[in-house]
Amino acid sequence: MEQSHMYDKNEYNKQFVRKSKITDPGIYIIACEGTKDEPGYIREFVKTKRIRAKVFIAEREQGDYGSNPWHVYEILKTGRANLSISAKNKSIHYWIMVDRDKDRMKELREVKKQCDAEGISIAYSSPCVELWFLLHYKELSSLSKNVQTELLIPKNMKKHLKRNCIDIAKGFSEIIPLTDIAIDRARSIDKPRIDFPEDFCTRVYKLVQELLSFD
Repeated sequence: MEQSHMYDKNEYNKQFVRKSKITDPGIYIIACEGTKDEPGYIREFVKTKRIRAKVFIAEREQGDYGSNPWHVYEILKTGRANLSISAKNKSIHYWIMVDRDKDRMKELREVKKQCDAEGISIAYSSPCVELWFLLHYKELSSLSKNVQTELLIPKNMKKHLKRNCIDIAKGFSEIIPLTDIAIDRARSIDKPRIDFPEDFCTRVYKLVQELLSFD
């Protein structure tokens, strides 16, 4: 797989001077279900927050839009192989970002078993990652029950986000300062004992918290 500019260490992996006791925050390799929104958000977040960890987005082949959980897992494996990271580096963190798909929940549970065995974390969102972006602006409880029911359909969530909060096609710079609010809201609706809740849930906050811990 040909590497793109997303692997450019000079662009995305600058080191910043911090007052932190952590001398080596390690490396993060992230595979995303989406081809634009999730990678775009991660890049903007890492750049704006000056995250000291080295963050790589596992690239897809050109024209690859597959969203099957196993496919996202394979993208991570390919990205990991292409980076040729030294086996001596023990501070490597692997994540995949996936959305709920009612027709693929069985596959997602199978992927989780494999990920657990390999130390790979899953940033799961239901109904879709746009919920994470929405929580930068709104509490779910502030929306009527009818609206909440509508937003459980991914296409409705995306339309609502664009009409009422942010057009993410134009970038994510305006939501980054609201990260702490989004983390609190995402944590408050999480159900930690359920692997993949099928109502509202986004565990992108867990990935974001880890990255922020290196400030």
